[in-house]
Amino acid sequence: MIMGASHITLCCSDIDFAIGSMRRRGYQPDFVDHDVLNHPSKRGILQGWSDRHAISMLRAKSGIPIELVSYPVERSPSRGRYIGLFKVSEIELAACEELEVAATALTEYGLPCKAGRFQDLNLPVLIAAGSEGSPGLERLVLPVTDIGRAQAFWCDGLGFRCAHAISGVAHLTLASPVAAWCLAVTLVRMDVWNDRPPLNACGMACLAFLSSNIDDDIARLALEGAESGTEQFRIVVNNRKLCVAIVGFDGAYIELVRILP
Repeated sequence: MIMGASHITLCCSDIDFAIGSMRRRGYQPDFVDHDVLNHPSKRGILQGWSDRHAISMLRAKSGIPIELVSYPVERSPSRGRYIGLFKVSEIELAACEELEVAATALTEYGLPCKAGRFQDLNLPVLIAAGSEGSPGLERLVLPVTDIGRAQAFWCDGLGFRCAHAISGVAHLTLASPVAAWCLAVTLVRMDVWNDRPPLNACGMACLAFLSSNIDDDIARLALEGAESGTEQFRIVVNNRKLCVAIVGFDGAYIELVRILP
């Protein structure tokens, strides 16, 4: 059973630099671990291989946490499929033509925003109009090739509900008794820039969910069209024992995480 959203990954080349960059945008690190083991079953979804990688969990006053990940290999030029819609004040936001279609669609849908780029991280983003209040990652936007199929996957497979849908756009929400585990995701029908990026693609490639039974969740997601990713494996991060599995769908990665006693 999916209990809620955990975090979105952000792949970077220098994790300490990225922590400093995101501090200026309202994020603080919970921890930094430069020596986390990679499980061999991730070989099929990574470009290049390293036995270890670095991880840092960042939190802002609002929105889903961001997990910075850095692999000591050359990063793929491919772009992770998820796009962050941030509530953040950006005085100098670089232009980003590749997200103009998404920004236009969301603005017409009733979520006014503009396309841009965090220049120091080379990260395409969407910035919510009138970003007053606590900064943070307000929602995730996901370009999809077939919005009906994607909506079925996210709703029937992951437990989201469709709050509103118009042609080419569907706004989904994931409810949880724990407020921090709730999440808003907007699906946008648009041409995507790569079929299936690797897990260590630039930007945001993987969204993690907390699961009480990974076997059941994987079986359900497979029925909705999930692609194979990794086997279930155990990992220790920040002194916490976790069981993890990763699957793919339409170029986006889904990570299931169960906290072990």
